[in-house]
Parts: sequence; structure tokens; C-alpha cells
Amino acid sequence: MTFSSSLSDDGQAKIVTDTSILINLECCGIGKEIVQLIDNPFVVTEGVADEVGGKQGKFYESSRIFMEGLLSANLLEVVRLSDEEIEVSQRMTRMENGLEEGEATTIAVAKSRGYIPIIDEKRGRAYALNELGNVIIGRSIDVLLHSKVRSTIAGSLIREAVYFALRDAKMNISPNQLNFVIELIGKDRARACVSLPGYKKLKEEWDTQKA
Repeated sequence: MTFSSSLSDDGQAKIVTDTSILINLECCGIGKEIVQLIDNPFVVTEGVADEVGGKQGKFYESSRIFMEGLLSANLLEVVRLSDEEIEVSQRMTRMENGLEEGEATTIAVAKSRGYIPIIDEKRGRAYALNELGNVIIGRSIDVLLHSKVRSTIAGSLIREAVYFALRDAKMNISPNQLNFVIELIGKDRARACVSLPGYKKLKEEWDTQKA
């Protein structure tokens, strides 16, 4: 079974990532190496930077250190929103069942500047589809399994990276990526990844097969 990342090898367009993507990259263990390998410049909005830097707890502390390391190495840029982008993002946060600031600002910048948005959560992706139309909306898994990453980093390290992002950061993937991911990390390890689509039903099936 093969995997095709939604991100092309064209390194011209900037990639704007939501908060969860930074967290997934930090938890995967080789996040900095992955960002270095991908030619597309990575950016986050001030809203995302504030979310990562402002939340408390050991989990967010490590993500903040990771983000600051990327900034210091010039592998990440924090962008300030224009007045128009602020209006767009505020509209999405103020709607019923609205988005958090990180997702909303990510979508607003992608819409205004033609950046490639990387968003994992279902609700955020639905908003992005509504705002952006027929535009590629990537996921964390597309970053982790980018062709430049797979052609450079050992397969064993990539498997570990995907597993750690799933297990520790609760990375979201789409249902049509499920079989590939389970095959990649192995069924035994997949048992520890509760963010997998349909996890409860999967675990019941696995338990029945094991009995």
C-alpha cells in the first residue's frame, strides 16, 4: 500500500500551519529535520504562536521550546495579520460552534496570501474548505510523509515519527489514510493510538481476533 502526500515538491508556496501541527512535529521526534528537508517555507500566525506559547503544562512547554528553536534557526516565520485577515478570522471565531484563534487565523492567511494551509481537525478543515474552495488543505501526516522526507530519512525513523505523533500528540488522520498508517506502524502499536478514525470499533475487532 502506498501513500501520496498532498504536498507537492514545488517549494515556492509557503506552508501555514495550525497549532496542532507544531505539536505533532515536536512529538514525532524529528520535527526539525522534517521542516529542514521541505523546501516550502513554514509560517505560523501570531495567533498560533500565542496559543503554543501561552498554554500551561509540560506538554505545551516542550512545544513552545520546539517552536522557538525553529524560529531561532530561521526555519519558521511568525506572520502578523492584516486588518482584512483579522476580520475574516474573527468572523470564523464568532460564529456558532466557531473556531479557535489558531485555526481561524491560519485559514484567513491562507485565503488572503495563497499559502498552503495545514489543518488536521475535522471542524477546522470544514471551515477551510468553505473559505478556500478547491484548494489543497494538507494534514500533519502529509508533512511527516512528504516525498523529500521519505527519500532522505530512514524508513524506521519515519515509522517512529508517525507513531509518536499519533500516540503522544493524538494526531488526526483521515479515514482513507487509516489502512496505510496501521500497516506502517503495525497493529500492536496502533492499539495505543486512540486518535485513529473509528478507534473504538477497531480495538473491539482487534480484541476479538486476539481472543
